[in-house]
Amino acid sequence: MGIIVSGGLFAYSAAADHRPRPRRCSEATLKGSYIFAADGLNVTTGRRFASAGVEVFRGDGTMDGNVTVSIGRAIARVTVDGEYTIDAECRGRLTLTTSAGGEENYDFFTEPSGNEIRWIQTDPGIVASGSERRAE
Repeated sequence: MGIIVSGGLFAYSAAADHRPRPRRCSEATLKGSYIFAADGLNVTTGRRFASAGVEVFRGDGTMDGNVTVSIGRAIARVTVDGEYTIDAECRGRLTLTTSAGGEENYDFFTEPSGNEIRWIQTDPGIVASGSERRAE
């Protein structure tokens, strides 16, 4: 019984450590040009798609970019503008507006250096994910 109580005390002690973690990420983490490629599925239509492009993050919560999208046999070239937030744990959200008139939403994850981003689209009916890396 003493082992269980002791284990419980250690678990409580670790859980009670509420020291603030150092701020590791912010909107400033993403700054510069990022190249990406992605693919996905529109669940509603059953059509697969692929995209590639470059996005420029300004380090202030805004970005823009140029994207080429392939859906079936159709190719579209669009521009995007967006706003993003990043918390201290390097988790972020991005909302894009496309020149085709659409809005898209993403959750993403980066590292403190901001050199690489992994994302997933969060709009209903779309299954898509991809990655981006800072262009040197």
